[in-house]
Amino acid sequence: EDKPMFDRMLRSFRPETSELTFTNLFAWRNVYQFSVSSLFGYLIVLRERDGALELLDPIGPIWTKRAVIEACFQRIPPQTSVSFVKLPQITTSMFADDSQYSLSQDRDNSDYVYSNADLTFLRGNGYDGKRNQIKRFNKSTTFEYLPLTDSDISDALAFERQWYQSRDCAGDDSLLHERQALEEMLLNFTALGIVGGIIKVGGKIVALSLGECLNSDTMVVHIEKADAALPGVYQTINMLFAQSEGEGFAFINR
Repeated sequence: EDKPMFDRMLRSFRPETSELTFTNLFAWRNVYQFSVSSLFGYLIVLRERDGALELLDPIGPIWTKRAVIEACFQRIPPQTSVSFVKLPQITTSMFADDSQYSLSQDRDNSDYVYSNADLTFLRGNGYDGKRNQIKRFNKSTTFEYLPLTDSDISDALAFERQWYQSRDCAGDDSLLHERQALEEMLLNFTALGIVGGIIKVGGKIVALSLGECLNSDTMVVHIEKADAALPGVYQTINMLFAQSEGEGFAFINR
C-alpha cells in the first residue's frame, strides 16, 4: 500500500544508495522492521536497533536536506542514540566541516558501483579471469539466457529453495534473511516492477539475477544466485544481465 507514495518520491528525488528502493525496503521489512515517517515533506525511513534509532537518507530535495536532518536530531529525545546510516557523499559533505556531528565511513557496508560498459564487455587485463571463466562455461555447457517472466516464477522459487538448502540456510541467520527477501521479490515480481534474468541448462534454471532502476543513470542488482557446481556460471549471469537488462544505464550498483 505504501508503494505509490515511495514511487512518487523516488521518481522526483532519485537516490544514490542501493537501500533506497521500495523493493529493497519491502523485501527486507521483516528483518529490519522498517518504519516510515515524514517531516517537512520528506520521507524518512528508520528502524530501532538495540535501543538506538538508525535513519536512512531523507528522501526529498537536496537543498533543504541538512535542515531536515538537523530537525530529526532535535526532535528525538536526547537520551536516545540516533544516527543516519548508508548516506551518500552528497549528504555527508553538508556536515564535513561541522564539529557538532561525527562522520565515519562504513566500508563494510559500502555500495559497489561499476561502469556498465566494464561489466558488459569485460575489456582489459583486469577482467582476464572473468573472461576465461565465461569462455569455459560457454565451451562446456549448452545454455540459454532469458529475461525472467511470470511464467518462470515457480521454477525460480524451486531454484532458490535448492540453492539455500545446499548451504544449510536454517543454520545461518544471514542466509535465512536473504532467502526471505528473495522470496518476497519473486512472489511479488510483477507488483514490484523489477526485472530479472535467468540462465537455463536443459530447461532448468541454474542462475538468477534481479534488479531495477535506481536513478537516471544507475541500475541496482538486488540478488544474484547461481549453481556453483557449474564453473563460470556466476560470471556469465553477471555479464548477460548487464548486457540485457542493464541496457541504457551508465552504471550498475551491485
